[in-house]
Amino acid sequence: KYYCLSLKTITIPSSVVSIGRGAFFKCESLKEVIINSQITKIEPDTFYGCISLKQLSIPDSVTYIGSYAFFLCTSLDNIIIPPSVKLIGDDAFRECSSL
Repeated sequence: KYYCLSLKTITIPSSVVSIGRGAFFKCESLKEVIINSQITKIEPDTFYGCISLKQLSIPDSVTYIGSYAFFLCTSLDNIIIPPSVKLIGDDAFRECSSL
C-alpha cells in the first residue's frame, strides 16, 4: 500500500504476523488501523508519514516497533504500547508533534 494516498482505514487480517518495512509509507489519508492479535512486529518505516493517523492500539502480541515506524505521524495523539513491547527502534515516534 506504499504511497496509497486515498487509503483511509485498514484492518490487518489474522493471517499476518508482521507488518513489513514501509508497508504504509506516506499513506497520508490513513486515519484508522486495526491491528490483529497475531502481529508480533511493526517493522521500520511502517507508518512513516501517515499524517492523518490519529490513534492506534498495539496488541499485546507485539514485541518490536522498528525505527521510524511512526515518523511524521503528526496527528497521532494517542497510542497504547503494551508491556509486551521489548524494543522500540530509534526515532520510532520522531516528529509526532501531537503526542
